[in-house]
Amino acid sequence: MSDSKDKTVKKLIDEYLTLLDETAIYLDGYAEAIVGIQAKGGASIVYDEEKILEIIQKDQRVTREDAVAFYEYNVEGTCLGIHTPLFITTVEQLKHC
Repeated sequence: MSDSKDKTVKKLIDEYLTLLDETAIYLDGYAEAIVGIQAKGGASIVYDEEKILEIIQKDQRVTREDAVAFYEYNVEGTCLGIHTPLFITTVEQLKHC
């Protein structure tokens, strides 16, 4: 995703969070993987796990296995409090497991 699209996505989310009087935590470099916002009990940005893995593989030029290891430890394993991002696996992705 280009920087301008990243900024557009972040702008839309920021405007929505302002309406909710909430804040959320962005993961740097993964704007392309954002699929939405969860706002119940504290806002969190929701990311597509598969898209994050694809970004890691592309940006770090690593195997799928190494991308999964990096993701599990450095991304999914990070706890940032009530606004910790959420990660989903889509039903479509489950069909290919």
